[in-house]
Amino acid sequence: MASRAELLSRGRELLERAGSQEPEACAQWLLAEALGTGRLEPLAEPAAAVPPAAERKFMRLARKKASGMPLSYALGWHDFMGLRLKVGPGVLVPRPETEELTELCARLLGERLGGGPAEVLDFCAGSGCVAVGLAARLPAARVTAVEKSARAVRYAEANAAAHGGGRVRVLRGDNFRGLGPFGAIAANPPYIPAGAIPGLDPEVLREPRVALDGGGDGLKVVRMIAADAPAALGPGGFLLMEVCDGQAPAALDLLSGPAWAERAAYRDFSGKERFVYGRVVEHSSRSRHLRG
Repeated sequence: MASRAELLSRGRELLERAGSQEPEACAQWLLAEALGTGRLEPLAEPAAAVPPAAERKFMRLARKKASGMPLSYALGWHDFMGLRLKVGPGVLVPRPETEELTELCARLLGERLGGGPAEVLDFCAGSGCVAVGLAARLPAARVTAVEKSARAVRYAEANAAAHGGGRVRVLRGDNFRGLGPFGAIAANPPYIPAGAIPGLDPEVLREPRVALDGGGDGLKVVRMIAADAPAALGPGGFLLMEVCDGQAPAALDLLSGPAWAERAAYRDFSGKERFVYGRVVEHSSRSRHLRG
């Protein structure tokens, strides 16, 4: 039987030849998955023999990764805010920025409601990561996740069942008209300009284009969300969207109509204006704006 160190070396070399990024770390993740341990545990006993079944599983996973598959697809899961979410071909792999979106939305809702009940919408839900993350952070919240892709909906349903605490419902759709009212809408829409997509990393191109392509300027879906959100938000409710670096000024302009009482851009951990916020006016004046 091969040792853990031997398998890690074999996997790393395979991934290096394939041009994979971070081949050492990827090999560690894949071996841990094959052994059913945490990532660093196999490193503690590098000479330990690997059972044949685990070796076969490791090499199968390594070949998947070497084919250009994202690591999370090869593993079948992705860690999001400490939750192990099911992911795979047909659904976007959650990014760190979307964890920031979720944490920011939870903080803003907590400040506004003081931990009280809330109805929240996760739009363009993909794997349902934002929905289950909000449910985890806000024990009194009920979350609706809306996603247009049938394949992604299946992942979202599985993740809601595993992590939603019975407070996340998943709907298939491409808009939220007729839903609500919500105290908050969190959205991670497709925002990559169509012309920029061919230049993305090859592994990113293995993810669904529908979750990436934001049209000519990247703002096609952002425009729809900004237009429809006021009617779906309750009094004083807010919209929070993740956008591409450089898009925040244009996205804020979309929240400049009379239905909006407040708007702001928030920076991510790298200092980029990544999140756009808009709060609707209170009910009495808002209803006049929406009728007019």
